[in-house]
Amino acid sequence: MASTCSSCAESLSFFQRLGGRSLCSSCAQKDKQRRAAARDEYEATLARLVKAPAAISEIENRLPVLAQEARLADSQRHKLHLETFDAYVDTALADDCLTEEEERHIFQMAAVLGLDAELQLDGIMSRLLVAKVNDGRLPTVTEPNIMLKKGEVVHAEMTSELMKTVKIREYQGGYSGFSFRIAKGVRYHTGRTRGRSVVVGTELQVQDEGILSVTSQRAVYMGAGKTIELPYKKLLNLNVFSDGVQFHMSNRVNPPMFRLQKGDGDVVAAIVNEASQPFL
Repeated sequence: MASTCSSCAESLSFFQRLGGRSLCSSCAQKDKQRRAAARDEYEATLARLVKAPAAISEIENRLPVLAQEARLADSQRHKLHLETFDAYVDTALADDCLTEEEERHIFQMAAVLGLDAELQLDGIMSRLLVAKVNDGRLPTVTEPNIMLKKGEVVHAEMTSELMKTVKIREYQGGYSGFSFRIAKGVRYHTGRTRGRSVVVGTELQVQDEGILSVTSQRAVYMGAGKTIELPYKKLLNLNVFSDGVQFHMSNRVNPPMFRLQKGDGDVVAAIVNEASQPFL
């Protein structure tokens, strides 16, 4: 048990020693102020990271020093990093458009702040991809699953399920006779009405599983049992869900609906919207 302050060597009181303190009251207060100042500078440095992409390397080296001075736990640092990163991403995507400079800065920030894994969470990558497409920068699939037409480029491919609407039926109205005690001389007639199948609703069921390819000219679904080609020149409307899309085509009575991973519906919609412009 220390008997003197580890900073100024002043004698510690009985209760300070009993509490396991290594600093006197004066030095403890100064240490608290230094830690608070270091935390303030840490947060200010994070704010600078948002505004000054050119200073990333300098900031990257400064953050660990400040974290040690402020005695920030890993959980505290992670929380501050997430708040800073999320704020920048929200600002960059406020106009639903992501420039090359903004995209580069986002990935640099994620690397500096140790948030590379978080880029895959909560649909961030989907948001970034949609905003990138809105900027006119369409991705390219180098080894697509479909045969391409002349001048055609595949922009995205994803696993999907072809859905179908199934009517839910219920049997109603069936009735047959009645019960009675057997007795001599009793005559009876059993009343009977025919039951019938009634539609009481609908539900979506998986009809097929496969790959949905979105190209510069069309969308193509290739499944285990079905292949569907959806050229943009015949596209009338697109229903968009976070986990699916439905194509309304001039040459189809029943619009095909595809269930996708969460976030992929928005990506498909953005690509189709950008790629279909020359055909409208």
